[in-house]
Amino acid sequence: MADTTLSQKPKVVNLDGYAGDKFVFTVPVIDADGSPANLDDQTLLAQIRLNPNSAVLGELDIKTFENVMTITLSYELATSLPSKTVFDLEWVERRRTLIKGRITLDDQITIVQES
Repeated sequence: MADTTLSQKPKVVNLDGYAGDKFVFTVPVIDADGSPANLDDQTLLAQIRLNPNSAVLGELDIKTFENVMTITLSYELATSLPSKTVFDLEWVERRRTLIKGRITLDDQITIVQES
């Protein structure tokens, strides 16, 4: 008889961007039964680290509408992060990691000076 593997690993979402540029993306959340998850009044936390066991370098901003998360890496944070980091996003009330991945930022060439 063949083995069966059950997995609850988070979906891998790698972010490939440009240092100093704001990065915004959306992710729908679906419950195990296939229905849209209810994210109203839920806490979502996404920390960025150099590696999984290092200090927190920052957090992604997360806004929700119905079952869709809008996740933002701010300009300020994208300017200060190392070129390679990792993150994951936790649904706090359910103790469930929804996504995880790497953030890779290319060096910025043109830098606009504040006046």
